[in-house]
Amino acid sequence: MPTGNGAYVLHRTLSQNISGYTLQGYNPKLTFLPFLLRMQTPEFTPDIVHTTPDYGIFFQRKCPIVLTFHNYVLDEFMQQYTSSLQRIHYKTSLKWFVKRAVELPNVTLTAVSHFIAEVVASELNISQHIHVIHNGIDVDKFIPAGSFESSGRIKVLFGGNISFRKGVQWLDEIAEKVKNIADIYIATGLRGQSFGFKSPNIKFIGRVAIDDMPLLYNKMDILLFPTVREGFGLVAAEAMACGLPIVCSDCSSLPELVDNNYGGFRVAVGNTELFSDAIRELACNRELRHQFGFYNRQRIVESFPLEKMLNEYQQLFLKITSR
Repeated sequence: MPTGNGAYVLHRTLSQNISGYTLQGYNPKLTFLPFLLRMQTPEFTPDIVHTTPDYGIFFQRKCPIVLTFHNYVLDEFMQQYTSSLQRIHYKTSLKWFVKRAVELPNVTLTAVSHFIAEVVASELNISQHIHVIHNGIDVDKFIPAGSFESSGRIKVLFGGNISFRKGVQWLDEIAEKVKNIADIYIATGLRGQSFGFKSPNIKFIGRVAIDDMPLLYNKMDILLFPTVREGFGLVAAEAMACGLPIVCSDCSSLPELVDNNYGGFRVAVGNTELFSDAIRELACNRELRHQFGFYNRQRIVESFPLEKMLNEYQQLFLKITSR
């Protein structure tokens, strides 16, 4: 797996909890010369190779291969949220790599949400079954602390890599509309990029280690998630497990995760007025924040616990090897 993204975090979780599952990370810069990826060989002969479709063809061995779609951004809709170089890459080599990967012999496909499974099947004209295995959250690690209560200004957290796909282009405008009541804290995740935010009520935290995220969630009042395309919504799920209400885009996989008007507010993609209205409503209603947060905690515990994900992957691996 390439390091520096949410997929790597998930695969690391699998390696920490499934006996015999070994994670081998590689520097994402190697994808500039993808043929070098063939040199990423394990020190043992694997029974199964588990990776992502993007460069899956370079990890093909004489054993079954499991390809997990953590997201899909190669369709026409997503082109408007990519750079010119990314568009060229996505439309040419990367899309070719992905198409060839899903056609490999003895391949099993999985996706982290029903939305992604449906998009992939449609875009790549896939007829074979795509197993949907939602990401799971360690509910013993991501847990409401109950000791951090805001006094005065509301703390809103944005967590994720700095990209147009994550909606960072709207943060300044949202921050400006809620400047009288809230500050927006930016945690950039694994890549730790900076960005030229201008609003004085945007507080740039930078990179936060995954082990420090539960503490950060518990210092916040609301999670802001203005994403354009999400494979699952790992940050939202972690925040929900910590008892935070969610203000997110009403798109892609998020309706599978966030129940509108019960655990938060889902609003139209890019509508900064609706995002700021939702933040203001939660900021002015402490009881509603707690109500949504309690609902979210229960939803993650019941529907998206780590054990459920681990069991589903283990059962899939056992089914494959038993063939």
